[in-house]
Amino acid sequence: MNKLAIREAALVVLLAAATFALTWKAKGLEKRLLGQSDEAVMTNRPAPDFDAQTLSGENVATRDFKGKKKIVFAGLWTSVCIVGPALSAIAEGYEVYVITDACGDVSAEAHNMAIERIVEAGAKPMTSVQYLLELQRDWSRQSTYDAVMSLVKKYGGAYGIGIQYANEMIKH
Repeated sequence: MNKLAIREAALVVLLAAATFALTWKAKGLEKRLLGQSDEAVMTNRPAPDFDAQTLSGENVATRDFKGKKKIVFAGLWTSVCIVGPALSAIAEGYEVYVITDACGDVSAEAHNMAIERIVEAGAKPMTSVQYLLELQRDWSRQSTYDAVMSLVKKYGGAYGIGIQYANEMIKH
């Protein structure tokens, strides 16, 4: 073996050792910063209780949803923000719905494959307008009619345009 090959091999071993040591140190530091032990923090434990505010300023807490078995997902990155949580929820026995047009991915194929994966696992896909209209259920529910119509007209695409057209033509 020539001297150059020996130097290269020594350099590779040195780099591998340094990478291992730095990774080991980083994991230990991360655990100390987060106050974690060596085992996963949430393994076989219920989710912690916490309070949050909705976009409209309403206070909600995880305890408000205790016993509920349906969950609806929408997120920025389908492959990451949706697939993992949806599969976990399905495994925990939840009935999972995914708002497919409120998610995206790095490509149409990546999005479609992610949706296909969770549908195969049992998730139910639906669109944002479909979800909104299922929540409304019936147009005689006057307490939510104006808010739903406002959303549909603004964001409902062709359906929203159709509603605007009908309102203009019928004048009700």
